[in-house]
Amino acid sequence: MENFLNPPDTLRSLLRAHVWPLHQQLDQSPTLQALTQPNLDAPTYARALSNFHLAYQHIEPGLAALEQSIQQPVLPAYEPRLPHIRKEYVMFNNSDSDLAEPGAALPPMPAFLCPLSAYLGGRYVLEGASQGTPYVIRALRNHHPAWPLHPEGYWHTLLTQVPAWRQLCHLLDTPQNDRPVSLSELKRGATWVFESFIASLTPSTHH
Repeated sequence: MENFLNPPDTLRSLLRAHVWPLHQQLDQSPTLQALTQPNLDAPTYARALSNFHLAYQHIEPGLAALEQSIQQPVLPAYEPRLPHIRKEYVMFNNSDSDLAEPGAALPPMPAFLCPLSAYLGGRYVLEGASQGTPYVIRALRNHHPAWPLHPEGYWHTLLTQVPAWRQLCHLLDTPQNDRPVSLSELKRGATWVFESFIASLTPSTHH
């Protein structure tokens, strides 16, 4: 593995700099932008949840395979989001019949050379989603107080992942002398998850 630490940089700062353009692209997607707008309508919100379902349906099996291949876990087990999105969607839409199905436009999972590093890169994106969730919940409650949020649904589940995010940040900010973590594979794992979200939240890719 390459010598990934170049003080004062850490794995997290180097990874953050690498994926920042993808982070910006995802944040500026029409789906995410719509969630915090006062003119968000019910069909658009239901479609956003469906698109999130599409993303996790694509990402989580691959992430689970990476997690199972790690002999010595370095983080608490990943909490799947898929069942919580279904709960959120069903409560709001009274049905799960319109949930989007995976399409060919979503990027396939690469053949990673270092499963641990790719897994940590993927978790960086998935757990990092907890950081923007309070803003979405606040906007939904302020602009659409009559819309129900499931107590065990997607948004509240993301809020509970803040400790996992902090633990991951601490891990990536600490020199990894006792385990082979590759910066290039961290980047590849995070990039795959970001690109999967971007493709899932772009309507033209799966309609």
